[in-house]
Amino acid sequence: MNKLVFIAIIATFFAAQSCTDMSTATGGGREGEVVVVLDKKFHETKAGDYIDTVLGAPVYGLPQYEPMFKVYMIPWNAFSNTFRAFRNIIKITISSGVSKPKVTVKRADMQVVFHFKAPNESAFVELLMKNEQQLLDLLNYTEKKYAKYKIRQGVNKNLRKYTLKNYNLHTTFPKGYEVRLDTSNFLWVSFETKDMSSGAFIYHFPYEDTNTFSKEYLLNKRDSLLELYVEGPLSETRDTYMTTEYRFIPPKFTELMVEKKYYTEIRGLWTVVNDFMGGPFIQISRLDKKRNRVVVFDGYVYNPGGNKRKFVRFLEAIGYMIKFPEEVSNGKKSEKTQ
Repeated sequence: MNKLVFIAIIATFFAAQSCTDMSTATGGGREGEVVVVLDKKFHETKAGDYIDTVLGAPVYGLPQYEPMFKVYMIPWNAFSNTFRAFRNIIKITISSGVSKPKVTVKRADMQVVFHFKAPNESAFVELLMKNEQQLLDLLNYTEKKYAKYKIRQGVNKNLRKYTLKNYNLHTTFPKGYEVRLDTSNFLWVSFETKDMSSGAFIYHFPYEDTNTFSKEYLLNKRDSLLELYVEGPLSETRDTYMTTEYRFIPPKFTELMVEKKYYTEIRGLWTVVNDFMGGPFIQISRLDKKRNRVVVFDGYVYNPGGNKRKFVRFLEAIGYMIKFPEEVSNGKKSEKTQ
């Protein structure tokens, strides 16, 4: 038995406007950073508090609290060219000179700039409440585009050839990811440093019926394969293996359409039986009609004591970039379909 020791997603938000005042086509700032421009007198009142609450909501499926976004809240007189170059910008104007609350959005490739205008704080909070989900969806969409952009800067072409030949899958892993185990229907790849491990399991199984895409079926399949192939580091002295953690944060199941294709997504925590290891995982599943199989990308992060949001976001991007050979034209993936 082969084993190794374990060491357009978004609907239209607002009508697109001219982007002539956008500072850059790709946007600056690091992963998950958002600049909020708001008069200083509102920073610690209900306007500032509510924007902090929305953007600082916890990322689901992480073992410790991490906010969805890191917020830089600055007054208007500090809105310099440095901040104008950020990828995610939210401008807020609260003034009695505003006759009617409204929000506009301008986009240029990987940069998005929102402008909320309201006559008073209460009107602004109400406006943000009405548009909260759309705001988060578009910010997350921009971050996914950024993650894909960064990944494409250094694609592991050897690993892509390997998965095409052995799994009929066109993958886009960054350089540094290496094969750790291959059983012909279960592939384990990972990127290792002395402090962190970021990896993924890619596996497939026959499609039977719609229940094959149920939360219970996918998690049962996951747990059975992990028990079979992914032992814990103390396996020589005890029964130990990776599995799904169900007690503290229940796995969250989502069905969604991406580029007119049906996917399921599960976010949660993994743990190691009879050991003290764990971290977040994201599972992305899709039907391969031509080969009558369900293909699963199951990414995990092990970074004890460190932040994990960034690594999960990049694994998410890698998972959704996987294509079948027939979806790749002339051997090259269309940038629009990544």
